[in-house]
Amino acid sequence: MNKKIIYWIIAIAIIVIVGLSAWWWLSQSKLVQAPANTPETQQEGTPLVGDELVPADTVVAIDASLDGIDVGDIDKEFKEIDQSIGDL
Repeated sequence: MNKKIIYWIIAIAIIVIVGLSAWWWLSQSKLVQAPANTPETQQEGTPLVGDELVPADTVVAIDASLDGIDVGDIDKEFKEIDQSIGDL
């Protein structure tokens, strides 16, 4: 009877250790390597925040990603739309 209890305690301890190790490993994998500041990464719209590890869901990474998006000349496009509407 005593050996069964000891085996159960050891089994539960192993399960807890494996679970905590998996949780720690998954939480560490959310860190991404920020790409170098190159024209290729700028064209893809990836965050350019230096060569340090940063979480992918931080405000800095999101702002850098949004700043990397090329939307062209929005004012020119809106002027063309306004002109088309004015012609109606």
